[in-house]
Amino acid sequence: MARNVHLVGSVPLADNETVFRATAETLGALIKRMPDGETGARGDWVQWLAHLVRDHPQFELPGGTIDYAARGTRAYYRVKPGIDPAQVSIAGKLADYGCNSIDRMDIVWKTLDDLQLDIPVTEFSAVHDLRGLVALLCDFIGRRN
Repeated sequence: MARNVHLVGSVPLADNETVFRATAETLGALIKRMPDGETGARGDWVQWLAHLVRDHPQFELPGGTIDYAARGTRAYYRVKPGIDPAQVSIAGKLADYGCNSIDRMDIVWKTLDDLQLDIPVTEFSAVHDLRGLVALLCDFIGRRN
């Protein structure tokens, strides 16, 4: 019995396009969502996204550190006293995750071509984050099936 596959984290390949192609070729219909592999500078994704927490008004740096054996010692953040953690929100825009370049759109267009999806450009105007991009792609794949 086939089961769906869910990938989490970095994929140690050269670039995003290589990750997309290898994932699609290897896992095919078993994967419902594709990671971009966190390649290049984002390979150390904790450091890459540190600004989202460091600059967030609901977090503070208490002065402690965590020792990651493979990556060294790093500062850690916590939710400020008096703030309900359930109310903390990090609303991610694509640009916050390094998705603001023309290269990313090239990958999206190649993905659309590979999946044989014809999504009007106007549909992308409502996409503001990764969740929205995945939802749009899944919606059009569902319409086709």
